[in-house]
Amino acid sequence: MLATLLLCGAAARYPEAGRMVPFGMAAARSPIVRPQPFAHGAIISLAIDAMTSTGDGVGRVVLPDDGGLWVVMVPFVMPGERVRVKVIQNHKRHSSARVVEILEPSPDRQQPACLLFGLCGGCTYQHARYATQLSWKAAQVANILERIGRLEPAFIETVVQPTIGSPKQLAYRSKLTPHVHGGAMGFVASEDPAMLVDVPRCELATEPINDALVEERGHYLSSGNVPSLADTLLLRHTDRDGVVTDPSTPITEQVNGLKLTFSAGDFFQNNLFLLPALVDYVLEQALGAALGESGGTDGSPTPSPIENLIDAYCGSGLFALSAAASPRHSVRSVVGVEVMESAVEAARKNAEANGLTNVRFLAASAERIFEELLFDGRDAALIIDPPRKGCGTAFLSQLVRFAPRRLVYVSCSPDTMARDLIELLGAGYSLRRCQPFDMFPQTRHIECVATLEWPESGSPPERPRTRRIESLNVPNVR
Repeated sequence: MLATLLLCGAAARYPEAGRMVPFGMAAARSPIVRPQPFAHGAIISLAIDAMTSTGDGVGRVVLPDDGGLWVVMVPFVMPGERVRVKVIQNHKRHSSARVVEILEPSPDRQQPACLLFGLCGGCTYQHARYATQLSWKAAQVANILERIGRLEPAFIETVVQPTIGSPKQLAYRSKLTPHVHGGAMGFVASEDPAMLVDVPRCELATEPINDALVEERGHYLSSGNVPSLADTLLLRHTDRDGVVTDPSTPITEQVNGLKLTFSAGDFFQNNLFLLPALVDYVLEQALGAALGESGGTDGSPTPSPIENLIDAYCGSGLFALSAAASPRHSVRSVVGVEVMESAVEAARKNAEANGLTNVRFLAASAERIFEELLFDGRDAALIIDPPRKGCGTAFLSQLVRFAPRRLVYVSCSPDTMARDLIELLGAGYSLRRCQPFDMFPQTRHIECVATLEWPESGSPPERPRTRRIESLNVPNVR
């Protein structure tokens, strides 16, 4: 119902908006039909009292005959709301439903900016005021650290900070990758990954990208040049290069005065409005006075300054080069390490282009990533910014053996970060701070920076207590 109402408005502006076609890259899966506790399509009313870490609302229904509470998960609703929903599937321990009517809306609900919100799967939170989105994301990080990281709630409250918001909540994305198939260009449907929603305009993308989207739509769809199988289009925008569609084209971004050149298809943060603050925070956590390191006032020695910085998973060198260029932090040696030779070459060229001589870049396999370093981990800070899947076992084993004094873990996937923290905390590190950044407004995605330290004395640090996780009726609920 929500998507239908929005689509009526979209059709007046874009006749093709919201049209859905089977998506060749996704295979439709037949759901397991469980007739209990609700018939398929049953209409029920419930109060939403929580959110999952994937952005769904959670309501609970009292089952007859002392059946207890049954959880129903509903997207695009908010805690505190009372809603009427249609049950679409019963799972082993909960049911999934779609909203039919908002009976009692939350005061934090707002009108979505996008006419296709609820139909396109790109956004999750456009119906919520921005302050509410930030609060949800901090709570989601806390939930993940408790559920996956097995940390005590009381400890989590001391380390998870309020989410740092983006200066722009719309028109912030400098990269878009719409799919093209069957006469449609857009994104996967929110309720069915086997369907592609035709999206003529994305409210999260910069205006030049939306202008280019119109041109590319004409190229692919009007000319009949439609691929027989699902294809993905790259649209990457920089102020210097305009919108680029060829992944191999060199492009240049500027962050805090630093010019970085890389291939358009390479990974690079796509919210340039919040990225400078993220870089500054990561460097301060890695090289600044850490929590608990003030020293001197209680007679304890002041810890020696960190002299060396390693940027693992360095890509084209964003953090390493920023540290080498920083007037605020005096560091003797900066080393960037990356497994991809092409990325290492790009990072070296960026160092030369920016006139930086106190940084070097190494190409190393994941199994031998620290072997060429000429200093001890006790004099070093390590920044890691792994892909969504997190760190591999071989990398974590080397990291623990190298034992850098300070570790700053930058993650676009808090769940895999929480998994990796179990091993790092078990090896002796202390988790000092966990800072969410909203690099992806209107979506459920979160960038998170965790700061860990090894004690100056080398003795086992104070460890946060972990708890045994019992089987929950529903996963991911906060």
